[in-house]
Amino acid sequence: MAKIQTLNLNYTAQNNNNVSENILEDVNFTINKGEFIVLLGESGCGKSTLLNTLSGLQKPTSGQVLIDGENLKGPDSSISLIFQKSTLLPWLSVKENIAFGCKIRKDFENLDDRVAQYIEMMGLHNHRNSYPHELSVGMAKRVDIARALVGGPDILLLDEPFAPLDLYTRRKLQDELIYIWQESGMTCVFVTHNIESAIVLGQRIIIMSNNPGKIDSILDVPLEYPRRHSHQLFDKLKRKLLKKFGMAFHL
Repeated sequence: MAKIQTLNLNYTAQNNNNVSENILEDVNFTINKGEFIVLLGESGCGKSTLLNTLSGLQKPTSGQVLIDGENLKGPDSSISLIFQKSTLLPWLSVKENIAFGCKIRKDFENLDDRVAQYIEMMGLHNHRNSYPHELSVGMAKRVDIARALVGGPDILLLDEPFAPLDLYTRRKLQDELIYIWQESGMTCVFVTHNIESAIVLGQRIIIMSNNPGKIDSILDVPLEYPRRHSHQLFDKLKRKLLKKFGMAFHL
């Protein structure tokens, strides 16, 4: 587990007209060790850009990302990132895809046992020798999650990974993700524009405004896990967020 801080974070990029555009502006927050945080905002508000800076894949134009007080200068093996679209390598089997990142980093210690552990945990036992084109979208997402976890990261970043899934599969994987987070003690940051998903998952919800992306407010979610949509407080929080964002958001 690790503590994440952003200090006066700004990110500027060139738009299609070659004009500089502020994507993120003066972003400041602290995520404590072992927390599950959701970044909630409309499409285009800079959530994915912010997640990429937290992963070290993108450098901020100014400001800092601190991991346990140390400036993040680039990708780090202690941080895993799961994208919305599956990034499985089509020529590798399920078990080979899960092991791939560890092999690149030369992290071979007990690797076969770790891969087998996550194959079992994610319900992939009957698909361990299958290739990506033979998997359903939900199964492919399970492989993405297993690959992100097999290296034992301190921080897990998730960029709307369940958005392509049907409602049943999404809710099932959300429950499994919460279980894995509670068992591992990882620090998790989950990006979404889905209000219900934000309430199901997050201990705190960091709400972002757009043009440019800023931290609008932070909402505590004082509900025990597992969370159910029928809970009175769940409904109250959902109505509060719907009122804040109006019809710009999807349930």
